[in-house]
Amino acid sequence: MLNVCFERSEYGLLRWTLMMEYEEETLPFFSHLNIGGIRPDGFAEARLAVIRMMNPHASREVWEETWQEECRCFEAILRAAREDGELRVWVSQNPASVCGFFCLMSALEGIDCKLYCLEIPRSIKKRPAGYDTTWDMLEPPEVLEQLRHQREIGRAAREFLARVWEKLCEENAALRVNEEALIKSVPADHLDGEILAAAPTRGEFSKQSLVGWAMRSRHYMWPGFIEQRIDAMTEAGLFTVVRSEPIGDGVMATTLRLSQA
Repeated sequence: MLNVCFERSEYGLLRWTLMMEYEEETLPFFSHLNIGGIRPDGFAEARLAVIRMMNPHASREVWEETWQEECRCFEAILRAAREDGELRVWVSQNPASVCGFFCLMSALEGIDCKLYCLEIPRSIKKRPAGYDTTWDMLEPPEVLEQLRHQREIGRAAREFLARVWEKLCEENAALRVNEEALIKSVPADHLDGEILAAAPTRGEFSKQSLVGWAMRSRHYMWPGFIEQRIDAMTEAGLFTVVRSEPIGDGVMATTLRLSQA
């Protein structure tokens, strides 16, 4: 059975574990569907823009190859659904993962296949120690334990989720967040308050430090997106650039402070 995941952070562990134990392949779906345009017309251009945002210092060739690889994986997933008649998807509560799941439900319409779903929990109790840990810290046997929670997604549920995705596509917002157990379309600056709250109220700080602090948000913000929002907030006068120095390969080391500080 082909396994599908929606985040690169999950892909490596799943790919290695399921291939070694069951000789099952794992493929990643389109990434970061919680950010940027998702309307069918202009989809490729919007996704390339997001890939550039997430990898701002890469070359055009790398951006293009990343997009082509995502398209190849997408076609392989649909082909497996048609030919094998079943898929297993691994979904977390990260909005990028949920949006990917909804998009897949839409893409699978008209394809007769069984669909099994496993929810990746935000934290998992590590046995026998008993402390909570994150998904990426699990050992392969602990990943395989999650298979007992597998459940089949029925046709009615799949159709409902496909309609949810179509509505999100119509809204075509700059950002989608997971709030109150719902995926909501919001403007790009929706999480600026959380980025601002992560900044020290006194003194100077590096831009990269602020990115790291903001990543602790419950909204699972990606570094490239946070950097873009910090730049927009700086242009709006919320942050002041104290100094900015090149450190190689077009990368700048930027020191900031709160403008009112």
